[in-house]
Amino acid sequence: MKKFFLFIFTIFALTACNSNDEAKSVSEEKTNQEVVEPAVANTVAELNISGMTCEFGCKGAIEKALNKTKGIQEATIDFEKTIAEVKFDDQIISSEKIVEVITSINEGAYGAELVSVSPLETTL
Repeated sequence: MKKFFLFIFTIFALTACNSNDEAKSVSEEKTNQEVVEPAVANTVAELNISGMTCEFGCKGAIEKALNKTKGIQEATIDFEKTIAEVKFDDQIISSEKIVEVITSINEGAYGAELVSVSPLETTL
């Protein structure tokens, strides 16, 4: 009986952050984007992310959606600190739109709050 409950719990834990709504949201976002050359980041935003319950599903879903968004060059999330760093082209997308992308994933399951936005330092 313990093995049965352990099995059910494991299945639940693995699928808790994966849903058809999440896939639908990412799919809709992808179809709304134009195919363009990769963004050249000139700005970096740091955001607090709320609502993540699992590192692999939730973190991965947010990073995937952001990295597929037009104007974003790179998005990474530190799950433990619940901080996202997003490098983007501010001529293509705004930091406010980045917040909207995050909060639209999985029917608003995640929250995002801007901590800072600054020019991206480049080294030659």
